[in-house]
Amino acid sequence: MSWVCMTELFRCVLAICMVGYYIVMEWSDHDVRSLTSYFIIFASVTFNTFLLCYIGELLTEQCMKVGEIVYMTNWYILPRKRIFELILIIARSSVVIEITAGKLIHMSIHTFGDVSQIIICYLRICIFLSKL
Repeated sequence: MSWVCMTELFRCVLAICMVGYYIVMEWSDHDVRSLTSYFIIFASVTFNTFLLCYIGELLTEQCMKVGEIVYMTNWYILPRKRIFELILIIARSSVVIEITAGKLIHMSIHTFGDVSQIIICYLRICIFLSKL
């Protein structure tokens, strides 16, 4: 799964950068149809990237909540065998599960912010170079 996320994240970033480049180049032509289609593609791929990162964030949050919810139960009323089972659940939930992209990048909202900053920097460079 991690390599699938890595290729998908890389593909989305590359697609966003390419569509952003086409938007910058078409801006001077004032072709409304092509600009509209490029903006729709840009928004679609950006939303796809956001969903990938948001799903990873949700998974991490849900894994942390499992341990908290088990701890907040009335475990002291339960039989001793059940208490030991709950301790195992709490111990396992303390290890946070994260979706990673290639075991390098943790898929989270923070990652989406980093990707957005990279794309904005790339677009600024494209705009600067197109004015030269």
